[in-house]
Amino acid sequence: MAADPWTSMTIKKSTYCRVKACKRGGETFDEVLTAMSEQYDPQSAELSEKRMEASQSR
Repeated sequence: MAADPWTSMTIKKSTYCRVKACKRGGETFDEVLTAMSEQYDPQSAELSEKRMEASQSR
């Protein structure tokens, strides 16, 4: 089995700081981002956005 290759991505400094603040102990950024992505539900996020937009239009 081949090793999973590494890559880099460009993000805003503020995003970097937010993710860095989520790190605990010896966690890597890869581990934090993996955990975040496993918990992220795009459908739920889309519904939350629509609710927010609706409440702001009142």
